[in-house]
Amino acid sequence: MAIAWMYRDDYANAGSRCSRFSITRCARRPAGDRLTLGFCGQSRPFVFGLAGPIYLVSALALGLTFIWYAIQFSRHVTDQHARQVVLRLDLYLPLLLSMLALDKINNTIAE
Repeated sequence: MAIAWMYRDDYANAGSRCSRFSITRCARRPAGDRLTLGFCGQSRPFVFGLAGPIYLVSALALGLTFIWYAIQFSRHVTDQHARQVVLRLDLYLPLLLSMLALDKINNTIAE
């Protein structure tokens, strides 16, 4: 949604449905999506025993950081805040997967 906000004029010129989103809905969606994904998806590897505490703490820290920027975007709907959300998202997944691998390596060494 942050990308849709940044390129809203291009979407509108192309006649895309994304141009019909209201400003409020466009801005609040990343925070809601992040909350849902964070509490449902992020904790699953830990809950199912596939990851340990290193992953869980890292996942929660990364998730809370992303939520912070998404909330800032929803409060101040600007291109700058949208870019910050997109940048955090681009960093989030590689860091999260790296922490999962690090946790797995740490658990293997400990055994």
